[in-house]
Amino acid sequence: MKNVDRHIEFLINDCHIRIDKYLKNTSTATLITKHVEMHYQDPDSNFLSFQKFYFETVNNEKRYYDADFFNKFRTSYSLRGIDNITLNKYGKKKEDLLQLIREDRLSDLYSIFTEGKHYGSFFTKMVHTFNPDKYTPVDNPMREYFKLTHESYFISMVVISAAFLKWIYENRDKMDELKKGTIEANRKYIQMETDNISGIKVLDMIFWSEADNPTIKKNK
Repeated sequence: MKNVDRHIEFLINDCHIRIDKYLKNTSTATLITKHVEMHYQDPDSNFLSFQKFYFETVNNEKRYYDADFFNKFRTSYSLRGIDNITLNKYGKKKEDLLQLIREDRLSDLYSIFTEGKHYGSFFTKMVHTFNPDKYTPVDNPMREYFKLTHESYFISMVVISAAFLKWIYENRDKMDELKKGTIEANRKYIQMETDNISGIKVLDMIFWSEADNPTIKKNK
């Protein structure tokens, strides 16, 4: 177990260095313009509709128990390859899935999302939706950006989340500025009050955008 712990610690530290280098070398105004406002202004992007869905859904148990929740979740997050049979199976376990997230029993939850086919990205996005202050959603571009493609989605989520939280703790003033800028952009473009936005969500918006940047991918 000590070797496993050291490996995880190494991964967290490596991610933290990448996060810190990028955020410290980029002004708050540039980060908000490049990673939030530009996406809202892109007429070919579904960024605006997705963010509306996100803020209507995050930590909203009432919305979770709507009959069409998983279908809309799949569509909004572009979770391709997940069939209706699987969604129906999850739908029958809604209460159990939410309880596992609330109790932080994520190993048990992950085993459900990896029965047969692996839906690791779906798992991380579900966890973030109902624990947005502790865990980040993860997709392939994020794993590639942080050099975690050889790790599972579960480990990737734990590592990136821990690195995000470490940076947030060490950089509270800049985090407050980033939150303020993101809240103002949300108010302007989606006409929603998002004062309770988590620091992890803000950093996810920034690094999802950076990871999906064609220039970054080309230079890897």
